[in-house]
Amino acid sequence: MLKRISLFIDGMGLVLYSPFAVKKIPANEDFLTKSLWNPEDVKQQVESCQIVPFCTGSPGDYVIDCYEGLPSEDYLSKFEYILRLGIIVRNDTVCIRDLFDFTRWHPDCADDQKINIASGYYVMTICTSTPESGITGDNQLIEIHFYKVGYFPATKCNGVPLLCEE
Repeated sequence: MLKRISLFIDGMGLVLYSPFAVKKIPANEDFLTKSLWNPEDVKQQVESCQIVPFCTGSPGDYVIDCYEGLPSEDYLSKFEYILRLGIIVRNDTVCIRDLFDFTRWHPDCADDQKINIASGYYVMTICTSTPESGITGDNQLIEIHFYKVGYFPATKCNGVPLLCEE
C-alpha cells in the first residue's frame, strides 16, 4: 500500500490532481461553481486527466487506501462500484481532497492528503462498496489503484463519474 488517508468530506465527492494542474486557479476562487458544477465541465476536466473529480454519493468519513498496480478482475468482483479514470502525475505527487475545497480554493494540500508516486500517466481503478451500516460515508473504504502506462490515459465519461448509485 502506498498510503492510507482518512478524510471527512463536506461535499458529494473527491477530487484527485497533481499540483501542476491547479497552479492557475487563483486563491479564494469558487472554482467548483465556475468549472466543476456543470456535468459537461466535469466531463472536460475528467477527460483532461488533470483535475479528476468523482461523486461518492454523500458527505461523510472515508478511508482511502492507495495502491500501485492493476487489480485483477477477481479482486474487483468484491466491490459494488468501480471507476476507471486517468490522471497525469508530475513532481511525484497526487493530492486527494474534498470536492468542496474548490468552493474557496486554497492551493495548499495537507501532507496527509498527498501521496508520492512516480511522475507519469496512470489509469486509476477506484472502487468501493456500501459500508456494513448501509450508510454511505460511514467510515467507507475507497481503494484507488494507480497503474502506470506509457501513454496519455484517454478517459471518456458522460458527465460526472459516479462511485455510487445514480
